[in-house]
Amino acid sequence: MSQILLLEDDRHRQREFESAVASIDCTIELMTWRNAYRMCDDLESVVATAALISLDHDLYPWQPDEDDPGDGLLVVGKLINRQPNCPVMVHSSNVDRARIMVARLREAKWQVARVAPIGQDWIEDDWKPVCASLLSA
Repeated sequence: MSQILLLEDDRHRQREFESAVASIDCTIELMTWRNAYRMCDDLESVVATAALISLDHDLYPWQPDEDDPGDGLLVVGKLINRQPNCPVMVHSSNVDRARIMVARLREAKWQVARVAPIGQDWIEDDWKPVCASLLSA
């Protein structure tokens, strides 16, 4: 089974990503992390079967007493030390950090797409078509 690995901290957007992926291909499993440290810990066991990775940068705790969830650059740091095996999308509103993420991934020879989260329906209107295109390439 193909998998999309998603780093996203917003519950509402997580549901929108789930719907978008299901409408592209219901056989693709969406694996979601809201904590970059946990995603980094799990990466080795899941990245080999990934069809796509989509990363946010800025992550926020859901509770005030929760540990720091890290950021998308932590995951990029892990990925650039591996052989590229699937495309990566960066979907962060943090323009400066997104540029750094994209540049580091490209330098390490990963195929990278950037989707800016602009507007109410950006996941359906912007992320989903890029995702479908990358999955079919």
